[in-house]
Amino acid sequence: FITLQSMDTLGPTIFYAPWKAIILWLTFGIDSGHFHFLPFLLVLLAISLAIYNFRGKEESRQSGRTGLFNLAWMVAGYIILSIPNYRPLRYQVFLILPLVGFISTIFAESVEDAPAPSRSKWLKGFLLLAALYALFSGAIAEIFGWPDIRNLETTVNFSGLIISGLVFKIIIAGLILSAITFIIILRFHLIRDWLYRNRTALIIILASGSFLYQTYWIATWFRYGTTQLYSTGERLESLIDTSAVVTGPYAQALTIDNRIKSFTYMFGMVNKELGLFKKFPITHLLTDNSNLALARQDYPELQNAVEVERFFINYEDVILVRFSDSALAVRGIDYRKSDFEKAKDFFAGGKGDSLLFYLNRILSRDPHHKSGLMLLSDYLILNKNFDAACPVMDSLTAYYPDDYEIFFNCAYNYYKIYLLTGQIERKTKAMSLYRRSSEIYPYLEDKISASIAFLESRLKRL
Repeated sequence: FITLQSMDTLGPTIFYAPWKAIILWLTFGIDSGHFHFLPFLLVLLAISLAIYNFRGKEESRQSGRTGLFNLAWMVAGYIILSIPNYRPLRYQVFLILPLVGFISTIFAESVEDAPAPSRSKWLKGFLLLAALYALFSGAIAEIFGWPDIRNLETTVNFSGLIISGLVFKIIIAGLILSAITFIIILRFHLIRDWLYRNRTALIIILASGSFLYQTYWIATWFRYGTTQLYSTGERLESLIDTSAVVTGPYAQALTIDNRIKSFTYMFGMVNKELGLFKKFPITHLLTDNSNLALARQDYPELQNAVEVERFFINYEDVILVRFSDSALAVRGIDYRKSDFEKAKDFFAGGKGDSLLFYLNRILSRDPHHKSGLMLLSDYLILNKNFDAACPVMDSLTAYYPDDYEIFFNCAYNYYKIYLLTGQIERKTKAMSLYRRSSEIYPYLEDKISASIAFLESRLKRL
């Protein structure tokens, strides 16, 4: 199991990109938001490391083994398993047990007064510095926001390693603040003694503050919670035929509540299933952009795959693609396209009459069909029939007043119309729709800015 998880999934980062592995260590796995979901435990861990440095009780042999075991588990899991390699959420779960064990052991022993144990000055200094860095770098990253960090385009070339400028600043700022605080604590014995004498009160204050922050964080998350997986799963069944077989990282989540069949497989692994599509009658993929690129790299038959639709799952783009007709025929799969797939094919082929025929069939069955109405508005805009496209989008936002994806897509089209016509009222409408989408789901701000920049760079050249 450890071999599969650490070596055979995507290969260990530390072997082919050692500098990247070091950056991941220093930023707590910033690419995957490692520890982003555990700010409460991260703060308690930093406090525990500081206590471990100065605690006043010579613990029993059994107690010492407990703390050392959990600390070793935590460090080994973090350094050896989670950071140098692929880092899904289950690795964070793997580290929760030793984190809680270490924190509980140290906190339980920290409230008793006794002479401080003898310990190497180097070890004490390292633990204190590590605790300070964990606090400062974690706090800085939380202030700026993890999703924003992942999407930043600003980069710094550090010995051949291209990293985000903000990531670089977090590392430097965390190290500087840690070093300054470390020197102050070591140089000013009165401060250190005061901190040690009042450690119980400080623990209560800091732990309570961290707990309150975590409570606020969770409450905020629920406030902006969505039902995107469920609603997108329902929508998926109206887009493709029930004879379809879907694979990819989002296949299981989006087929659990409908009649569409799915097949479990992850792309980009070291040990590839090269005969995957010959063995199984897979017709579609549900994936994000990065996994789609990996799939096309490993399976040439996906090069001509047709995009059927795009969805938002939180702030991620999820793409539904179908194998080309020729690729399905070579594999002997007689897939029956849905009306929406036929309409999308005619849209791509510029055959408006056939497109409208199938859209009319779709909308006669479901006048509120999200993808059908969006495709109709796209077609009208493509043919510069802006006065007809706008009421269609207005109907969509009226039908789905709490769907941030609908508001975002309609805002995108309104901004496109503004750039094509120069009509200021279209821009005003677009910005109001963008604002509404971010009110429903605040984490779209970067995506909104990127969409506007993309439209302006593309259409202003026309």
